[in-house]
Amino acid sequence: MRFLKSKLFLLLVTTLLLLVALGVTSAHVDSLGWFSDIFNTVLFPLQKLLTAAGNGIEETVSFFAETGTLRKENERLRSEVEELKKEIQELNKYRKENDDLKKALNLKDEFKDFEYVGANIIAKDMGNWFNVFTIDAGTADGVEKYNPVITGSGFVGKVISAGRYTSKVISIIDVDSAISARLSKSGYVFTVKGDLSFQGEGLCRMDITDASTDIAVGDEVETSGLNDLFPVPKGILIGSVKEIRRTRDGLGRYAIIQPAVNFRNLDKVIVLKYKSKTQEIME
Repeated sequence: MRFLKSKLFLLLVTTLLLLVALGVTSAHVDSLGWFSDIFNTVLFPLQKLLTAAGNGIEETVSFFAETGTLRKENERLRSEVEELKKEIQELNKYRKENDDLKKALNLKDEFKDFEYVGANIIAKDMGNWFNVFTIDAGTADGVEKYNPVITGSGFVGKVISAGRYTSKVISIIDVDSAISARLSKSGYVFTVKGDLSFQGEGLCRMDITDASTDIAVGDEVETSGLNDLFPVPKGILIGSVKEIRRTRDGLGRYAIIQPAVNFRNLDKVIVLKYKSKTQEIME
């Protein structure tokens, strides 16, 4: 009973307070302005902080979204750059092959007694230089032992063995290689051969047997066409004189020859084969 009375009393007090509050609010709304001002003053810094935090979150989200977009764009551009690099490399490769082909065609016009067989290098001996290497042309293509081998840049070497579909070539920088050559400016005949002392540098040696020979650095050296063992057209560029040295006894001289062909980066060559009389008549 006492509990019900207490509960009833609290309900009455609460109701009266609500009625008073409503009355005061409706009658004196303007008089509560000071309370609203205090309330707003207290909450303003917090409101400002929350607004700034919201703006910061929005900017952060926007930043990461833009960063993701830029990252994708960079990846796309990087991929395009790599593709362009590959295309440029391919174009440079084709340009080089085209230049070599043009030079070879000029040779074809000049050396009408020979046929031309193009070949790819498919293997080489150990080392940084193409001293001895294998090509994908053989007797099935008309290639024979001792056929001279060239590129559009100049003389390479000769075939030392020919199989059905492949052949082995020895280059002029190999220690076991030698070819009759001459100075382009004077026609003096010498022998250009590989030398163990210079083989590691991709160079050759030419002994100067006549002390009166007029020879200087930069002079061009070409095939003489006087080879007994295998026919080589006269006038194919071998290289140029890089240096002239005295022999150990001091009585003679020899020249170091810089080949016209880059024996570090060979990939294609041309084999020259001598035309038969029957072919010449037919043409």
